[in-house]
Amino acid sequence: MAGRFILVRHGETEWNRKGKMQGWRDVGLNQTGRYQAQMAGVGLKDERVDRVFSSDLARAYETVKIISEVHGVDVVRMREFRERNMGELEGLDRVLFRKRYFHIYNRWRNFVMDNKDWEGVGGETDEELFERVKKGVEKLKKYDKETVLVGLHGQSKIAFLMVLGLKKEIKKLKYGFRNTGVTIVEKGRGGYRSIKFGDNSHLLIG
Repeated sequence: MAGRFILVRHGETEWNRKGKMQGWRDVGLNQTGRYQAQMAGVGLKDERVDRVFSSDLARAYETVKIISEVHGVDVVRMREFRERNMGELEGLDRVLFRKRYFHIYNRWRNFVMDNKDWEGVGGETDEELFERVKKGVEKLKKYDKETVLVGLHGQSKIAFLMVLGLKKEIKKLKYGFRNTGVTIVEKGRGGYRSIKFGDNSHLLIG
């Protein structure tokens, strides 16, 4: 496993702005999202970055591609890191999601990762999401001496951190990871520990 991970949630999309559920829908960044990615790149310009991987969905790929330009490292897309498949909820307004599927919404907002209710709407269960992301993380084991930047989504980032054994950190989340939120974790004798967790201070630069 990599010695150091820099995990970044994608920048804003029009669907983010409108409060629509995205899942596997391949929505690209809007102008604000591209700006957020540029500022994340500024905030991470002094970080060592040896490898860059991303979800294969455009919003995550575009985000880390912008960030990685300063480091001169190519981005490798990985399907394992894409967002949760949300089935028939994709494209649904978040307000309607809460109203029609409150039993799923409430657990989703509270980051409960033992939720099988997604099956009922044609989406991935928490176990399916976790196992998919785990397969991707395992492919990064060979980079144990390197710093790896990964472009993710809200749910796949949570799953990634759970694979690394950081469940207690996730429980501290109140509102999820904001767009381009940066989390840096390092591997020590006792496992991984977070150095930064959902940090958006790069958006305050300038």
